[in-house]
Amino acid sequence: MESKRCSNCNGDVFATNFALHEAYCIRNLTKCTTCNDIVLKKSWDEHLRKEHHLVKCGMCGNSLMKFDLPAHMDTCDYRPVTCHYCQISIPTFSLCEHLEQCGCRTERCDLCKKYVMIRNLETHSCFLEPHPKSDEGFNKGDNIDSDFDLAIRLQCIELENEVSSTSLSEANSRSCATKDETNSGPFHAPVYA
Repeated sequence: MESKRCSNCNGDVFATNFALHEAYCIRNLTKCTTCNDIVLKKSWDEHLRKEHHLVKCGMCGNSLMKFDLPAHMDTCDYRPVTCHYCQISIPTFSLCEHLEQCGCRTERCDLCKKYVMIRNLETHSCFLEPHPKSDEGFNKGDNIDSDFDLAIRLQCIELENEVSSTSLSEANSRSCATKDETNSGPFHAPVYA
């Protein structure tokens, strides 16, 4: 069947019912220019009171219109996220700092008995080598979310390692310069072989 678009509510209406729909729609309905909802004219005040009054975000305390709250909750810097190292819920804005500190804690590897930083457990040689216990269910599509989470964590670890190796090489060059400076001077006795 052929349909037409109503100029008042933007709804698609069968052509046979269009004249009746449009007459009813224009007389009884209005479109809210703020949220684009179609509202009964007699309920307009109630719509404004319920949907467009200011509310406070329970996480950050900012004031916003009620209809904006769901979108804000998805982007609020104070929304809780779970640390994948310790499973504690923390505000999003402090996640990076928390991960840096939390990932530096050490745990003992059950296989080699060495202490390994938590952020390096996934790339620890015992984790990467095939072991009967650790290979069960891994990468067989049994838990796609877990495999995806692992891939993201491995990328983060690679990035952290790049940053820390750059910092280490700079620190080593500084410490070597410091050693050279301390090994030369008026009180340094040269070593002759």
